[in-house]
Parts: sequence; C-alpha cells; structure tokens
Amino acid sequence: MKTLQELSRIQIFDGTELHEAPMVGQSGEFESFWLDEALTLIKMHTMEIRHYQPSSKMQVIWCVGAFDCQGEALFEFDIVEYQKKRYVVGYDAQELGFCLGTYESEAELIVVRRLNQEVAGMSLKLGNWLTDPKLLGKE
Repeated sequence: MKTLQELSRIQIFDGTELHEAPMVGQSGEFESFWLDEALTLIKMHTMEIRHYQPSSKMQVIWCVGAFDCQGEALFEFDIVEYQKKRYVVGYDAQELGFCLGTYESEAELIVVRRLNQEVAGMSLKLGNWLTDPKLLGKE
C-alpha cells in the first residue's frame, strides 16, 4: 500500500524539463506552501511570511493520487497507455477530478474517461506530454 508521503509530491516544469519536488511540508521552523505559483514559507508561531517567486515561468504538476500497473505515481500531463490507446492525464473541472483524455491545446482537455484507482492500475505510464509530446504523435 502506498503512503500519503509517496503521494505528496509535485513536479515543476520549467519549460524544458520536469523536476521532482516534495509537496507542502515542514522545512525546519517554516511550513511551505505553493501559492500563486510561488513558494511561500510561513513561520507558524510568528506568522512571518516569505515569498520566493521563480525567475522564469514554471508550472506545478500535481500528483493525482493514483499509481499505474507498475506502481509509478501518476502526475498531471502524464501519457499513459490504457486499453491499447494513449491518453494524457489531466484535471477536468466538470468531472471534479482527474481524467484520461486528449489535449488539442494545453488549456483544453477532451475527456475520454474518469481516472480512478482501477483505471490507473490498468494503465502504463509512458512519459509526460510536456517533455515528450512525440509519444502522442505531436511535436
């Protein structure tokens, strides 16, 4: 069984590559949070706040809380193979959750089916659309 700590991860896409990072959590005396695309540290007993803005456009890629058939954590924009077809993992506001679908652009997910633990366990993670669009036949 996977632990909450294993699920509590994010990836940061810097426009070129993905970087693995621990999600919110303790960093010494501070609690760390991602707010408005910036790392924010809050010292809980004094409420001192520090903001760290990235020097370039970065995108936070969230772990979706599910694992593929090989036990790999799935993240937003991951490309998976499910029932011999390739899909992108994405969040859909109408479904109020993560789904498998296709993207015509980064902004619009065309939902094919809802992603749950069963579907995730039958999927195989192949890569990430942001770094490997060729896996879907798109450059």
